[in-house]
Amino acid sequence: MSALHAGVSAGGAVGRGTGGRKRPVAQRVGGSPDRARRNKKGRRVLCQGVAARYAFMKHWRLRFPVKVMSRVFDVSRSGFYAWLKRPPSCKRQSDERLKVAINVAHPRSRETYDVPRLQPELAAGGFAAGRDRIARLWRELGLRCRQKRKFKATTNSNHSLPVAENVLGQTFAPRAPNQGWVTDLTYLPTGEGCLYPALPRMDALY
Repeated sequence: MSALHAGVSAGGAVGRGTGGRKRPVAQRVGGSPDRARRNKKGRRVLCQGVAARYAFMKHWRLRFPVKVMSRVFDVSRSGFYAWLKRPPSCKRQSDERLKVAINVAHPRSRETYDVPRLQPELAAGGFAAGRDRIARLWRELGLRCRQKRKFKATTNSNHSLPVAENVLGQTFAPRAPNQGWVTDLTYLPTGEGCLYPALPRMDALY
């Protein structure tokens, strides 16, 4: 885009400086990283079709003269203004409807669904689309999945809470039935913290 600012081709053409001498683009364009990125993007647009060039011009028309961009991208100004008045294509309208559906489904999944998981949900709502198309619109919307932190359940013995008495005393060879029970302990997250239910295993009584 910095080449547009200088009024020359973004594809590496040269312009005339003072005295009619030609100067390379690199000498006329500053070394700003932001300008370099815009210049690179402009070169990519030159390799695309007319519609892509018009879209690029529409995005930058408040900053750069349409006359200059038309010359750089080798398109006519009349064609550009006619393209602006043209209604969106059926494909574009379909993409916009799908974008709305994606925007609705994303928060409904608590922002945890990626494209493969989102695809069947969209299809169930009447929006059948391939993964590549959904991924493209997903990127255009700037959406991201919220990464869930893995919860690692560990026993914390460093506390001041009362500890149950060890009545078993590590005696794992009882002399009579039903003197010891084996239990399973699990972690149950709640709004107030974790609960730790312990259930006896009926197949492991001794």
